[in-house]
Amino acid sequence: MSNICRSHLFAPGSRPEIFDKTPVAAADLVAIDLEDAMAPALMAEARIVGSDTDYARLLGFSGKTVLHPSNVATVNDAFSPIDAEIEEAKAIIAAFEASETGVAELDGKPVEAPIVKSMRNVLALAAAKSRG
Repeated sequence: MSNICRSHLFAPGSRPEIFDKTPVAAADLVAIDLEDAMAPALMAEARIVGSDTDYARLLGFSGKTVLHPSNVATVNDAFSPIDAEIEEAKAIIAAFEASETGVAELDGKPVEAPIVKSMRNVLALAAAKSRG
C-alpha cells in the first residue's frame, strides 16, 4: 500500500446522510469534517480548482485538499503523472537497478537512491490513477 495521496475529501459533519456516499468519489483519503459544515459560498471553489491545482503542481506540490466531491477527479488528474513522466521514471529505475555500484548514469546525468525513490513515487501515483 502506498502512502501517496493526491486528493483528500472532507465530508461535512453536519451531513451524516452523505458519509456512506464518500467512497464513490474515489478520493485517496476521506475525512469527516466535525468542526465546519460546507457553506454554500465554498461552491465557488469548484470553478477555480483546476487552474489552482495546475499552479500548485507547477510549484512542486504533490497533492491538494478538496472540500467537495466534484473536485476530486480534477485534483487526481492534475497530480497524476503523464505518460512521459512514467516512462522517464521506468528508465531511471531500470538504469539504477542495472548498476552494481549504487550509482548509475542515464543520459549523462547521475542516478542515485534519492532520485530512484522519487521515481518510485511517480510510478505509485500512476498506479493510483489506474485504480480510479
